[in-house]
Amino acid sequence: MRAFDDLDDPFIARYADRIADDREVLWRADFARAVDFEDRGFYEDASLLPVAREIRARWSADPVVGPHWAELDEMHQAWIDAPAAMKQGHEVFMPGGLQPPGMSDTRWSSHMQAREMTGHGAWPGHEPTQSMSSSERHEPMTETTDRTAPVDEFTTESDTEQLMRYDFTHWAAVGNGRTVDDYDPADAVDRDEWSSTWINHAEDRWLDEWITLSDAYLDYRDDPAAADAKRAQLGDAIGPVEARSWDQARDLAVNGISHDKLGLIDSPYVARLSFERVTEIRGEQRSLADVRRDQAAVEQATGGSERPTIAEHQVSEQSATHSLGISGPMVSLDDRARYTPEYPVPSFGASVAARTSALAGYTSRGNALASAMERQNERAGAER
Repeated sequence: MRAFDDLDDPFIARYADRIADDREVLWRADFARAVDFEDRGFYEDASLLPVAREIRARWSADPVVGPHWAELDEMHQAWIDAPAAMKQGHEVFMPGGLQPPGMSDTRWSSHMQAREMTGHGAWPGHEPTQSMSSSERHEPMTETTDRTAPVDEFTTESDTEQLMRYDFTHWAAVGNGRTVDDYDPADAVDRDEWSSTWINHAEDRWLDEWITLSDAYLDYRDDPAAADAKRAQLGDAIGPVEARSWDQARDLAVNGISHDKLGLIDSPYVARLSFERVTEIRGEQRSLADVRRDQAAVEQATGGSERPTIAEHQVSEQSATHSLGISGPMVSLDDRARYTPEYPVPSFGASVAARTSALAGYTSRGNALASAMERQNERAGAER
């Protein structure tokens, strides 16, 4: 019998069948719990924040668990700060989630946990079923769905993901079917409106998801056969959200976007959400401006004593790549475009506090995002 019996606790239950050591199950469950409490504490219930701090303080001070906790924290933050670089490292050193020779079980488990918690892939051996059809994977929540329950995005689309797919369907429909002769320059304005929530989203991952979806769609518009080959090459290496994006991209590009008799889009990606629900979900999305205001309020409340500045948080390339055993820097072109020399991307050693401090200083992000959208608009216009 295991040292704990609280398998009704969803955090403990998640790791109880993955980790043999009981104590490791508890601290990994508490790490996931602390992150969840921090996320909900900022936006829903501030009383969860001191609980999250107590959890972190307790395990960080443990002489045995402390170093493992810090390493998991760094890996988790790296998947948030530089997902392209982390994905590259994972594919090179741990293809398919294989444990590299010489890597300890604890470190490998931390890699898998950090990757899974940030939505970039399932823990090997715990992947969601792939037997369901594309349409079944896109079934919306019902009115009886408990919206307060955590969403497992490996099997269910979150509200945010459904809204992104709703907006993208409208984005793809702008000017769809026009010839080169009757192309309307105002289409670019309409596309900007439909993409604005995701281009300015507080969470980098939703910008990445939007660009992944739009690139896949344009690939299918350009050459469906080549796009299918590219998707096949990716195989199971991509996460569930990205896989659903490829499904949607192919559906819209190959099958077209249907409209009802009134000319309104009646695609399942649109019809499943009422106007009121769209308004509600969109109101829940956070922009970069919202985050900066929240951070300023937190700093004012705490005196800013725990938040290091960029200059105070410099890490060497060795410490930044230590976790993956990489000998050189891993910053992709996408990462370089998003950050500036004055405010470099927080690296492997970055803590949550350092990242939030850095985020507030990314003053040049708007230009980088505008360039990304200009590229999308040019590709969309060129195909007509």
